[in-house]
Amino acid sequence: MDLTIDRPVRLDRLAHALTAFVDLNYLRLPDDGSLFDEAWTAEREDALSSFVSYLDDDEDDDAKEVERALAWVLNLTGERFVDTVRRLKVPYPRFDPTDIRRFLELLRTRSAGDDWRVDGFAPDAYRLVW
Repeated sequence: MDLTIDRPVRLDRLAHALTAFVDLNYLRLPDDGSLFDEAWTAEREDALSSFVSYLDDDEDDDAKEVERALAWVLNLTGERFVDTVRRLKVPYPRFDPTDIRRFLELLRTRSAGDDWRVDGFAPDAYRLVW
């Protein structure tokens, strides 16, 4: 995973990809439900496929920037992750940071397949483009 600090993290491109190709806001999950419940498998898989297809069809540089930004987000922890996901406006049925993280990890695994974790990750060392 190329998550070196020499290039900006294009969160603007990630936000665009998420809002354009992951449409899950319309789902009405029960209060104790999750997108990972068996009843929502088709909807989850459609969203994953749409996102991965976008990256496969997009110009190589844009796809790499989206994957890189997603890896940066997934390296965040605690409130920094929650604040960033809220700012990205991830189109998810309800704001559940644990469920959203699980979904984003699945997006990353399906799109890039490499390990996104960075030892000693220091989020403030990166220049962000919103």
